[in-house]
Amino acid sequence: MAQICGAALATPPSRFERLTVSKAPSSAGGYLLQVDAATWVGASLAVGKASSTVSVTGETPLLRTDRAELSDTLSSHELASLPVLDRNMTNLMLVMPGAYQDSFQVASSENPQAGLQVDVNGSSFTANAFLPDGTENQNPLLAIAIIDPNMDSLQELKVTTSNYDAEFGSVAGALIQATTKSGTNHLHGTAFEYVRNDIFNTASPFTNTNPPIRWNQFGGSLGGPIIKNKLFVFGDYQGSR
Repeated sequence: MAQICGAALATPPSRFERLTVSKAPSSAGGYLLQVDAATWVGASLAVGKASSTVSVTGETPLLRTDRAELSDTLSSHELASLPVLDRNMTNLMLVMPGAYQDSFQVASSENPQAGLQVDVNGSSFTANAFLPDGTENQNPLLAIAIIDPNMDSLQELKVTTSNYDAEFGSVAGALIQATTKSGTNHLHGTAFEYVRNDIFNTASPFTNTNPPIRWNQFGGSLGGPIIKNKLFVFGDYQGSR
């Protein structure tokens, strides 16, 4: 959830005065909207002509002044550019300071999407929380993500490791918030396939052997309009063999 909060300052009129406000040129730019972030826009109102315009840009502020949390937000471009093993979203937790992979990992029979168990700042992985589009996405017994979204479906990913807002009082480790994409007025899509096998690999210089491996990961995404400017659809698929 992103918010724009504005502050208006004006001198109140006396009891018998009439206050008239009409439009006048005024603008404010350089503000970035991100998931779970509050962006403050200050505007002053005066008697006479007054108006304001907010321009949203893609520049990330160097310093947060409205909260003390330690976090990092990755855009869809960064998510597509970063080398992520097996395209697993939980691997991105390891780029945060104080995060390391736990020595205990849930068996693949109970964790089919291979989500990592990551400890943050000394807290157990059981203290982490996963919130895609603001919904709870955590197994209550195993403390792992139930759904590991396709990387192509993510619009934004935010990882917070400390000083959370009060609304996240159940979190003591890492808070992973993901925003998924939605359709637009134009048809857009992606397709991918990643292949690893011993045909492409070189032999070990020590044993002169090349262990057999066959690994394919494939899928894509597609989004577009159902009713232009009103109703949209977006879907994605990812498979591994």
